[in-house]
Amino acid sequence: MAVRRAARSARAAWAEGRVRDALALLYRGALAHLVHERVVDLGPSATEGECLRRVEPIADIAGDFARLTRA
Repeated sequence: MAVRRAARSARAAWAEGRVRDALALLYRGALAHLVHERVVDLGPSATEGECLRRVEPIADIAGDFARLTRA
C-alpha cells in the first residue's frame, strides 16, 4: 500500500534528519489516503487550503491533517 510505504520512507527520512522530506512524504501519503480510502475528491490541482476545507468535515482526521499541513 502506497500510504504505508510513504510512512516507512518518512520515518527513515526523519531518522536521517531530513525533516522536510519526511513531512512531504507524510503529506503525500495523507493525500493518497484521502483520495483512495476516504474517497475525498481533491481534484488534480487542489491547493493546501482547498484540501483542508474538504477534509474539515471528516472529524476523525481533520485535526491531524490540519496539523500536518501547517507543519
